[in-house]
Amino acid sequence: MKIGIYKDTLANKRGADAAVKNFAAGLAELGHKVVLFERPELEVRLDEAFDVIVATGSNEVVDLDRVRYFDRADRAKVVLQ
Repeated sequence: MKIGIYKDTLANKRGADAAVKNFAAGLAELGHKVVLFERPELEVRLDEAFDVIVATGSNEVVDLDRVRYFDRADRAKVVLQ
């Protein structure tokens, strides 16, 4: 399964950033193709075909809505982590 994991920024070096990286690594260890991306890459990455996108928080869901991702007919399902 190809899984996109969207976190607005990983630059803060907080516990949440480490948790998201560990989550991505764990999914990759299970054999999934994982693409972890941040806000500057958002619109470009959304042109990729994902089976599912994990939004790591409510800010990320707002970002997805801002770029009208939920209006796309070809969009992958979005899961809130």
